[in-house]
Amino acid sequence: MSFCGHSLVCRFQHLEQEKHELKRRFENKEGEWEGRVSELESDVKQLQDELEKQHVNLREADREKTRAVQELSEQNQRLLDQLSKASEVERQLSMKVHTLQEDFREKNSSSSQHIVRLESLQAEVSGLLIVVVEV
Repeated sequence: MSFCGHSLVCRFQHLEQEKHELKRRFENKEGEWEGRVSELESDVKQLQDELEKQHVNLREADREKTRAVQELSEQNQRLLDQLSKASEVERQLSMKVHTLQEDFREKNSSSSQHIVRLESLQAEVSGLLIVVVEV
């Protein structure tokens, strides 16, 4: 029995050593896992911070886009107003040009009639002068 008892003691000691070895390996692995978990948590935090920055940048870009669209809309409206005014001024100037052309034609026609009438009166005066000189 002493051999069996000795064998049990040896087996017990061997199991104790194995237990301590497994415990040490477990603690090493646990330390590695805790380190890895810590790294992963740090990565997650960093990614969350980066994501938040991206959200902030996206919101800012959206605000900028909205502001640019608003400014362009206002500028387009101002240009439409200017175009409308310019079209009205063009229409009025076109009417004035037409009126001036009509006035010019009338005055030109009247001038031609006056010239013909003046030539006729000059001929009549010349004829009368000849008659007066002969008398």
